[in-house]
Amino acid sequence: MISYPTILRFENFWIVIKLALCYYAHVYTIRFTKQADKAIRKIPRSAARLIRDKLEQIAADPIARRSDVTQLINRPGYRLRVGKWRVIYEIRNDEVLIVVLKIATRGSIYK
Repeated sequence: MISYPTILRFENFWIVIKLALCYYAHVYTIRFTKQADKAIRKIPRSAARLIRDKLEQIAADPIARRSDVTQLINRPGYRLRVGKWRVIYEIRNDEVLIVVLKIATRGSIYK
């Protein structure tokens, strides 16, 4: 039979583990540039919602490998593919921040 103090210590252990996970699992803040904010307001609501959902997933775990995210070659940052829309963003690890630089369709994003 387990004594009362042992149960208390076991519960405290899990509280400490949960607090440690919350401390180390930083959720990145998402900021839009003026250009990206203007673009997301103009696109259809369903596409804007999908883009926001994908960005929130990335903010929760920016290191995870995703098939719809590609690192850019000729400039710093990443490209997120959401249907026919493309999102160019940067991850600033020192500020725990994701900066969305540009949102546009596939044909006009790289101009």
